[in-house]
Amino acid sequence: MDPISHGLIGAGVAALSGQPFAWDNPVYLGSILGSMAPDLDIVMQTRGHIAYLKHHRGISHSIPGLLGFASLITLGLWLLFPGTQFWPLFAWTFAGALSHSVFDLLNSYGARLLWPFVKRRLSINFIMLTDPVILISFFLAFMHNNDHYNMYPLVFALSGLYLLLRWKSKRHVVSLLSEEFNPDCSRILVFPAMYRPFSWNFVVERQDSIITGTVPFYKYSLIIKDVLSKPVHPSIDTAEESPLGEIFRDFTPYYHVSHQWNEDVQVVTFSDLRYPYKGGFMYTGTAVLDQEGEILEAAFKPYTARKEIAVALGAK
Repeated sequence: MDPISHGLIGAGVAALSGQPFAWDNPVYLGSILGSMAPDLDIVMQTRGHIAYLKHHRGISHSIPGLLGFASLITLGLWLLFPGTQFWPLFAWTFAGALSHSVFDLLNSYGARLLWPFVKRRLSINFIMLTDPVILISFFLAFMHNNDHYNMYPLVFALSGLYLLLRWKSKRHVVSLLSEEFNPDCSRILVFPAMYRPFSWNFVVERQDSIITGTVPFYKYSLIIKDVLSKPVHPSIDTAEESPLGEIFRDFTPYYHVSHQWNEDVQVVTFSDLRYPYKGGFMYTGTAVLDQEGEILEAAFKPYTARKEIAVALGAK
């Protein structure tokens, strides 16, 4: 979720304390700062885009990470505002930080909230990376919050209702896909469509193919976009065991691998199926192998196929 949404939700968490909003109120400062702090993992960009994607929403979004951020922020505010009670302030700061990871769980990118017990990113696949309903609701509540009327309890209640409706909508889409493709499918995945509020993308995995498509919210009819084969080739196994394959295994639970010959070399392509983009996929990667199946070069391609980040063949 975007930083503005996180900050507005953090203000909403602080408003549940019953205290009036003020920029010098440590409860609001703690909750807002806590709600934005986990994304400080952006500092990993200094080590490159691959390192950032690997670590983003990792330890900083886990319970230990949230406790660490809440402790540091609370200590700073406790020293800055003498007379403030430490533990109540810590509780609201941690609640703000926790709201960050909880809302990140709701989209398809997910977060490692339960690290180190569960090391993979957890994802509920309910909302877009920036959800317009949640963003606008909390923005309006922030703009109209005053000493006479606190809109936040209503906004949290409406957000819960909104998430319930999205859950029911997702279940309906899963039911449509099950009726269409069962008993031939082995897995059905449904997640929010990018840039199309209330629509859903889907992935249906069969024994020999993967079907991707969209369900528009106003039609509830299936639009199939791609039918991807599931080739079996030794070079695919080699690429999956390489550092590029490790990147995709760590980065996404929903990826496809293809193989083709290009003159005298082999090309193995990885595609993250969560984010269809301009007729392809937002995150891809390619490994180029010689005729004997040895990797010559590998590249990760975020956002566009024209942007390549070389992957060291011996990197871990």
